[in-house]
Amino acid sequence: MSEASSPPRGAGVPPSSDEVHVWWAFTDDARAAGATVMFAAWLSEDDAERYRRLRRAEDRELYLFTRATLRHALSNHADVAPERWRFVTGAGGRPELDAPFD
Repeated sequence: MSEASSPPRGAGVPPSSDEVHVWWAFTDDARAAGATVMFAAWLSEDDAERYRRLRRAEDRELYLFTRATLRHALSNHADVAPERWRFVTGAGGRPELDAPFD
């Protein structure tokens, strides 16, 4: 995600039932690309509120970056724009897909 443009939607191939895709990203790449504004626009109202409540700049940056990485990865495998994904908080505070994506 080193480019500051939206990811190609539906460009990837979903993993098969016996396959796992592993994603990694570097916060410095996103910072250098000026992607923070785009990533913030992808947040739902709930996520944006939680983002604003974080006190430390490092925590806000990490929260924004992890949510954007998740949305980018999902959009790479489905024809859904990153900002359209909806999540609920599951067990242990992990994000889980919400309707209509669940």
